[in-house]
Amino acid sequence: MISYLSVSILWCRIMGLLWYSDDNVYNWKRKLYKFYTGLIIFMEITMSLTEFIALFGSFNNAEEFANASFLLVTHICGCLKMINIIVKQNVISKLLSTLLDNNLQPRDDNETKILSIDGGRIRQVVSQIFVYIFAKTTNETFTYSILIQYFVSSIAICSSVFQLTYIDILSKEFVSLIAYIICMTIQIYIYCICGENISSESDTLTVSLYNSEWTSLSKNGKKSLIMMMIRSFKPIQYTCGYIITLSLGAFTSVHEFFL
Repeated sequence: MISYLSVSILWCRIMGLLWYSDDNVYNWKRKLYKFYTGLIIFMEITMSLTEFIALFGSFNNAEEFANASFLLVTHICGCLKMINIIVKQNVISKLLSTLLDNNLQPRDDNETKILSIDGGRIRQVVSQIFVYIFAKTTNETFTYSILIQYFVSSIAICSSVFQLTYIDILSKEFVSLIAYIICMTIQIYIYCICGENISSESDTLTVSLYNSEWTSLSKNGKKSLIMMMIRSFKPIQYTCGYIITLSLGAFTSVHEFFL
């Protein structure tokens, strides 16, 4: 999930959807980048308004209404996700710095001695706390973007499946809709499988702690282990707007409902 986040941030920066300052970036480049970002958002909003107007003009035609509806929600999804990234740009910048700065490494000899106590158990406790804080921050940052994508992809799948009912199987439109449905399905699947993997790894932490050589630990080491086990009772879970937990169960329920 962390590697996926890093690639996503890099891609958004290349495409002009995200800005975070660098020390070696000149002032004119910053202004040019902000202008370009604003232009992209303006173009996306304009396309959304165009599809919104087209939607109102197609109430008497089911086929045109279906086409306009899923194009409209797709553009709205893009707008809201771009706005969320720009609003959260400082948080995203800190998340990226956290991944690159090796914050878990000791900064001096004193920290090295502290982290080495009880065979490195303190280091494990610190690492666990770091992971939970990082997971909470990423979930708070992207939860509503994921909710938007989850909802829009679901609506697009529903609309596309409806269109398949009156399109010739051998036509180009049928093949295009099948490809579009596959793309929307993959978008939901990526979020759900990442959430499932993170939750599964979090669930196995308690068993791993129990199977460790905890009987050979010192009194303080056992106390640290108990703290880790208590914290692991609440697994890490990523959600869509704090409503839907991202998992394979959520993925299958969408397709059971629409298909």
